Amino acid sequence: MIREKKVRGKTRKFRNFRNNIEEWSQTLPVPPDLSPSYLGCRSYSFDDIYEDFGDYSKFSKSQKREFLQMIINFVKALHDLKTEKEKEYRIICFLPIPDLYRVLVMVGYTQAGLESFYAGLNHNGEFNKEFSPSTNVQYLQNEWGLHIPDGLEVKGFEGNDESFERDSIWFIGNVN
Repeated sequence: MIREKKVRGKTRKFRNFRNNIEEWSQTLPVPPDLSPSYLGCRSYSFDDIYEDFGDYSKFSKSQKREFLQMIINFVKALHDLKTEKEKEYRIICFLPIPDLYRVLVMVGYTQAGLESFYAGLNHNGEFNKEFSPSTNVQYLQNEWGLHIPDGLEVKGFEGNDESFERDSIWFIGNVN
């Protein structure tokens, strides 16, 4: 029997993550190019958390829930910072459930930027073939016990082939 190596410093790493989220929640990022045709975005990747812990399979469901709720609250905090000047900004988090292998928060500075982001997920005019739109819009609330704050929209996609059968992808924020 092979023992899995214990993850050391989990509490400290979670605390550092929480502190980073609080710091990032203070101001909206500014686009480097102010032209209306700018398609760029700013993203906050949480790959370092994934690397620190090896993978999220070592987390309990309650720890994953806490992590996801912090990300959702971060999106809401950025959403609440928008002024009339930033009304075009689209703030979205990307949550691959249940493995959380590539969690990120994206701030798209224009509607065209959001459309460009979604275009990158399409293959020959269709969303990634392995996934189809989810009909269970309450999945995150019912199955994971997450709170989706008012003003944020949810859009989900479920795996529909054998290798992605139990996986789903969720977007939360200004998804339209």
